[in-house]
Amino acid sequence: MREILNRVTAFIFPISANEKLKAIDFSQKFVSLSINKNLTDKITMNRVIQLEDTNHNISQYVLFTENNETRFEFYKKNSLVSFSKNQDDILNLDYIDKITELFDFSIGRSKELLRNGSEVASDINSETKGLEWIKVSLIVLKSAINKAMEDQTLSFDGQFFCGQRTPDEDYQMRIQCLSLDFLLEFISDGRLRVSAWNYKNLEPDPTASPTFIAEFVMIKQKVFDEFIELLVLMSRATTKISK
Repeated sequence: MREILNRVTAFIFPISANEKLKAIDFSQKFVSLSINKNLTDKITMNRVIQLEDTNHNISQYVLFTENNETRFEFYKKNSLVSFSKNQDDILNLDYIDKITELFDFSIGRSKELLRNGSEVASDINSETKGLEWIKVSLIVLKSAINKAMEDQTLSFDGQFFCGQRTPDEDYQMRIQCLSLDFLLEFISDGRLRVSAWNYKNLEPDPTASPTFIAEFVMIKQKVFDEFIELLVLMSRATTKISK
């Protein structure tokens, strides 16, 4: 990420961050949100919203604080297009609004997909056991996020992904926070598949196998309700650390 932030591009002009943020459209995009990853002594806050369309065009909206200066930078195809900066909370608050909009959009889209019925056979006992596993796993994660919000010395970090990379791909949502990594796939036949990883070194391991995989039909709404609570907490934690 620092390589992107340090990239030098000619013909860069200050712009209104609010105008760029308001123009973001999350529909028909694969969206990622990175919160406070790879912080340094100089960079005390870092958030990146990245959008990729079905033609693999990538845009990035970066907000970071370095040496007590808040900067907003807009990238296309990994090249810095424009930027703005100030010393107050305006940039933070505008960016928070857009992050809140992202979480609201992803939750709303997921709810729409969950309304689709399914004729896939399912076992209620297996689904219930899977829901209980998810509830227990999320207890520690939710507690850690709450602690980060209450303790001013702690900083929340995580990553969130949602959308479809291609029109034929099922809509998905991915949440990476602390050692836990959850992938939710909203399958076109009405199933909700949940996969989970638990990384020992707190960083995603692309070679690791899921520690949990389950599919839900009859109680998929209840399963997603557990993740709504987690997403709301993540949104609130992002708001807290930006002030």
